[in-house]
Amino acid sequence: MSEAKVEKMDEELEEKFLAQKKTEEAEKEAEAKRRIEEAEKERKEKLKNSCPASKVRTYVCNDEGFRLIKYFDYQYDFDENQCAENVKSKNEKCKPAGKVIA
Repeated sequence: MSEAKVEKMDEELEEKFLAQKKTEEAEKEAEAKRRIEEAEKERKEKLKNSCPASKVRTYVCNDEGFRLIKYFDYQYDFDENQCAENVKSKNEKCKPAGKVIA
Protein backbone atom coordinates (compact mmCIF):
# COMPACT_ATOMS: atom_id res chain seq x y z
CA MET A 1 0.00 0.00 0.00
CA SER A 2 1.19 3.45 -0.72
CA GLU A 3 1.96 5.86 2.03
CA ALA A 4 -0.77 8.24 0.79
CA LYS A 5 -3.44 5.52 1.09
CA VAL A 6 -2.28 4.61 4.60
CA GLU A 7 -2.35 8.25 5.62
CA LYS A 8 -5.85 8.69 4.15
CA MET A 9 -7.08 5.58 6.01
CA ASP A 10 -5.60 6.91 9.25
CA GLU A 11 -7.42 10.21 8.75
CA GLU A 12 -10.70 8.44 8.05
CA LEU A 13 -10.32 6.25 11.12
CA GLU A 14 -9.51 9.25 13.27
CA GLU A 15 -12.57 11.10 11.91
CA LYS A 16 -14.77 8.08 12.69
CA PHE A 17 -13.25 7.80 16.16
CA LEU A 18 -13.84 11.50 16.88
CA ALA A 19 -17.42 11.28 15.57
CA GLN A 20 -18.08 8.23 17.74
CA LYS A 21 -16.56 9.94 20.77
CA LYS A 22 -18.71 13.04 20.14
CA THR A 23 -21.84 10.85 19.88
CA GLU A 24 -21.00 9.05 23.13
CA GLU A 25 -20.46 12.37 24.92
CA ALA A 26 -23.79 13.69 23.62
CA GLU A 27 -25.53 10.52 24.82
CA LYS A 28 -23.92 10.86 28.27
CA GLU A 29 -25.00 14.50 28.49
CA ALA A 30 -28.55 13.59 27.44
CA GLU A 31 -28.66 10.82 30.06
CA ALA A 32 -27.36 13.17 32.77
CA LYS A 33 -29.95 15.78 31.79
CA ARG A 34 -32.73 13.15 31.88
CA ARG A 35 -31.63 12.04 35.37
CA ILE A 36 -31.65 15.63 36.61
CA GLU A 37 -35.13 16.20 35.14
CA GLU A 38 -36.42 12.98 36.73
CA ALA A 39 -34.96 13.95 40.11
CA GLU A 40 -36.60 17.39 39.88
CA LYS A 41 -39.93 15.84 38.90
CA GLU A 42 -39.70 13.42 41.84
CA ARG A 43 -38.80 16.27 44.22
CA LYS A 44 -41.81 18.31 43.06
CA GLU A 45 -44.10 15.28 43.44
CA LYS A 46 -42.87 14.74 47.00
CA LEU A 47 -43.49 18.41 47.82
CA LYS A 48 -47.02 18.22 46.37
CA ASN A 49 -47.73 15.15 48.49
CA SER A 50 -46.33 16.81 51.63
CA CYS A 51 -49.39 19.04 51.99
CA PRO A 52 -52.21 18.06 54.37
CA ALA A 53 -55.19 16.18 52.99
CA SER A 54 -58.27 18.13 51.93
CA LYS A 55 -61.02 18.37 54.54
CA VAL A 56 -64.58 19.60 55.01
CA ARG A 57 -65.95 21.33 58.10
CA THR A 58 -69.71 21.52 58.64
CA TYR A 59 -71.06 23.91 61.24
CA VAL A 60 -74.31 23.88 63.23
CA CYS A 61 -77.47 25.37 61.74
CA ASN A 62 -78.06 29.00 62.68
CA ASP A 63 -81.36 30.63 63.69
CA GLU A 64 -82.27 31.38 60.04
CA GLY A 65 -82.03 27.67 59.12
CA PHE A 66 -78.70 27.75 57.29
CA ARG A 67 -75.42 26.03 58.04
CA LEU A 68 -71.91 27.01 56.97
CA ILE A 69 -69.78 24.44 55.17
CA LYS A 70 -66.07 25.09 54.60
CA TYR A 71 -63.94 23.15 52.14
CA PHE A 72 -60.20 23.25 52.88
CA ASP A 73 -57.82 22.31 50.07
CA TYR A 74 -54.03 22.37 50.29
CA GLN A 75 -51.71 22.64 47.31
CA TYR A 76 -47.99 23.22 47.19
CA ASP A 77 -47.06 26.72 46.01
CA PHE A 78 -43.65 26.42 44.36
CA ASP A 79 -43.24 30.22 44.24
CA GLU A 80 -43.63 30.46 48.02
CA ASN A 81 -42.03 27.06 48.77
CA GLN A 82 -44.84 26.02 51.10
CA CYS A 83 -48.30 24.52 51.16
CA ALA A 84 -51.02 27.04 50.42
CA GLU A 85 -54.46 26.72 51.99
CA ASN A 86 -57.47 27.39 49.79
CA VAL A 87 -60.79 27.72 51.64
CA LYS A 88 -64.18 27.77 49.96
CA SER A 89 -67.26 28.53 52.05
CA LYS A 90 -70.83 27.63 51.22
CA ASN A 91 -74.12 28.28 53.02
CA GLU A 92 -76.62 25.48 52.78
CA LYS A 93 -80.22 25.28 53.95
CA CYS A 94 -80.63 22.89 56.86
CA LYS A 95 -82.87 19.90 56.31
CA PRO A 96 -85.75 19.73 58.75
CA ALA A 97 -85.39 17.05 61.38
CA GLY A 98 -87.65 14.03 60.96
CA LYS A 99 -90.82 13.99 63.11
CA VAL A 100 -90.71 11.71 66.09
CA ILE A 101 -93.90 9.77 66.70
CA ALA A 102 -94.51 8.96 70.35
